[in-house]
Amino acid sequence: MMRTHTLWAAVGLFCASLLCVSTAAADDQADKPIPEKQQTQLLEQFGDDGIDADADGVLTQGEVSKFFKEHPDLRRARQERLRRGGRKGGGLALGILGQLDKLDPEKVPDNDILENRPRLDTNGDGQLSADEWAAHVEKRRAQLLDKLLKIAPEIDADGDEQVSDQELQVFKAAKEAEQRARMLKRHPEADLDGNGELSVEEFEAVQAQLKAERLQKLLERAPELDTDGDGVLSEEEARAFDRGRRGRDGGKKGRRQRGARRSRPDDGPEQ
Repeated sequence: MMRTHTLWAAVGLFCASLLCVSTAAADDQADKPIPEKQQTQLLEQFGDDGIDADADGVLTQGEVSKFFKEHPDLRRARQERLRRGGRKGGGLALGILGQLDKLDPEKVPDNDILENRPRLDTNGDGQLSADEWAAHVEKRRAQLLDKLLKIAPEIDADGDEQVSDQELQVFKAAKEAEQRARMLKRHPEADLDGNGELSVEEFEAVQAQLKAERLQKLLERAPELDTDGDGVLSEEEARAFDRGRRGRDGGKKGRRQRGARRSRPDDGPEQ
């Protein structure tokens, strides 16, 4: 009888350990940000409804999952819209603005970029020159502005079907003001001067605090992410881990697809 009790106690302890590991893994997954493209769409569509629970401007898998569980009607509406192929026009606006901000003709990347983007080397000498990079930035900027004009035609204030620098700045300021208003609604304590609105500095301060808290939580659950061992999880370390995970998932998907292809019946002799 004693042995039986001991055995069942050991089994119970083992199951409890598995449950703790499973719960920690689930919590870790919940804190991971969703892809940027989906973030911009969801924030624009459901930002005012509270999808960004901590209002830090970054949507995690846990926030999105919890939001749609609490709002099944919005989930169904979004699924129906995606099935029809329709998207809210402003859904990508913030993402495009972010991409435009990152374009800098003066900051020429290392030549390593040519491994994945060989077309940038227009003269084929194996080096990325300042002129080649500037030409790419100009072309990419024109593409992004054209896309922005299509999804947010209100940006074209004078109706000339072009986006001027002034129109871009006005539109960007409006979008940033909307983002600060959402942050203030979720975190009124961030309004340090009590004037009823968040300044750029107040917004950036609370955003940095929320991001730091999220990274610290991730580090506590997965200390191996701290690759340089400084005791602090940087955004780059978190992104590197996420990129590696997506690469592994992509490899598994590719193997599954190839396996499925091999398992199909013979398509017949080649013509």
